[in-house]
Amino acid sequence: MEKQNKKPFKLLDRLRSVKKGVMVENFEDLVDKGKMKLAYPTEQDVIVVLDEDGTEVEDDDYLFSLEDHTTLVLLHPGDRWSSFSTNDETDRGPAESSGRLSNILVKLENSPGSIALLTEPDLELIVDMDTDCSQFERFDAQFLKDIQQAADAHLREKGQIRDTLSLLELYHKTKDSNPEKEGKRKKRS
Repeated sequence: MEKQNKKPFKLLDRLRSVKKGVMVENFEDLVDKGKMKLAYPTEQDVIVVLDEDGTEVEDDDYLFSLEDHTTLVLLHPGDRWSSFSTNDETDRGPAESSGRLSNILVKLENSPGSIALLTEPDLELIVDMDTDCSQFERFDAQFLKDIQQAADAHLREKGQIRDTLSLLELYHKTKDSNPEKEGKRKKRS
């Protein structure tokens, strides 16, 4: 019996909430099995990227140059890869949020600048963390303090941006609903 050349990969859905293993013969086989295992519609276009850095995989040559059991993410067109999961933490319990926080801290320890890519719920997790907790003993106390301050600053900035955009939107709605008043102002000038 002839053994087929199949290669094992791990696949994540676009939200990184489902992980499946597949054995594939080629790129097309990966996409087809990925859609099936991740419950994507068969007509759904997908983009395959490396989970570790977002590199797009487009063909057999590159796919088969990867190590066995490499983790790939199947994104929808228009999705942007991020090193952080996009799951909403509001429905999770404290144990899951605590594990999520530890994962975020490990990634930030390796790449502190990536804090700018975090979602507001992730930033809130950092701001609200208890730095005295034994769970975070592996991290330098100054690192935790600095990351907490940076997360707080990013949250405030995001809030200011949201407020500014809301004011601009209100201004434009008011301006658009009163075109005759705008015309009178121009005549007086």
